Amino acid sequence: YISGQLIACDTFSQFGQHVMLGINEKLMYPAPSCAIKGSCFPSDRFNNAAIQDYAFSVLDALEFNCGAAHIEMILSRDGPCLVEVNPRLVGAKLPRLINAALGRSIHKDLIDLHLGKLVLQSLTDLKTRFAISRWVVASEAGYLRTIELPASNSIVYHQEMLKQLGEYVSPPYENADRIGYVITADEDRGRAEIAAE
Repeated sequence: YISGQLIACDTFSQFGQHVMLGINEKLMYPAPSCAIKGSCFPSDRFNNAAIQDYAFSVLDALEFNCGAAHIEMILSRDGPCLVEVNPRLVGAKLPRLINAALGRSIHKDLIDLHLGKLVLQSLTDLKTRFAISRWVVASEAGYLRTIELPASNSIVYHQEMLKQLGEYVSPPYENADRIGYVITADEDRGRAEIAAE
């Protein structure tokens, strides 16, 4: 019921200090679907400093001082509106999206953080690529006969099928209706988006 762009901030916190890994810009399927069509990480389309300040103020208000957090918000005309705070890495297949963008394993970074190793400094000012995800969906209801995902190459970072041949599929109303996905990564956002589409 709030108009605006849905985004998420993925953060790491250690000893009360926070680092924002980036903004995950979410692309939705048209209403009445509530499924996510894909993402761009990190997004370059918003006032990152203001969004980071808001995200960090939320973490401070919750006294969240150690671990990963995934903070979803809607950028409304009145400013950011908090949707939810997850005290964990982002879900689904999106850690792979972040890995593709950062060129490193955030799973390893999170394990190191919880082992007490100082990791926040290594996560600041990272050179990133644009990582794009697109979910594969059915255009009509029926049974999945065949599908061909692109082979990995210099831009296609990863792809995966989530449904099996012969399974019932339908157009996306919720995220569970998605068939598979592809993740691309490139220094040029436009090239990565075209490859993902």
